[in-house]
Amino acid sequence: MFSLSIEALSIIIPAFFFVCICAIGLFVSRSLGHNQAISKRLAGAPGEKTRSSGDNTLRASKAMIARFGQHLTLPDAKEITRIRFKLAQAGYYNAKT
Repeated sequence: MFSLSIEALSIIIPAFFFVCICAIGLFVSRSLGHNQAISKRLAGAPGEKTRSSGDNTLRASKAMIARFGQHLTLPDAKEITRIRFKLAQAGYYNAKT
């Protein structure tokens, strides 16, 4: 049977607790740092990533908003005629559409 002496256990147990406490401290510090970065981004403060690609991010956001806005606007008469024609070709002959 394997047994450890009191001297070996008096070294191993505190070392184990030290490693566990360091791991927990590292986890907590990384978690808090990540939460602070998210809070800064939500508050509008530029972070490291947004500074380097700020122009590209702004352009991409404007393009995305423009595409989304196109879906919210009503089609004009020419577009409605085109849609009705395509629906008729697909077999939908309802006069209300």
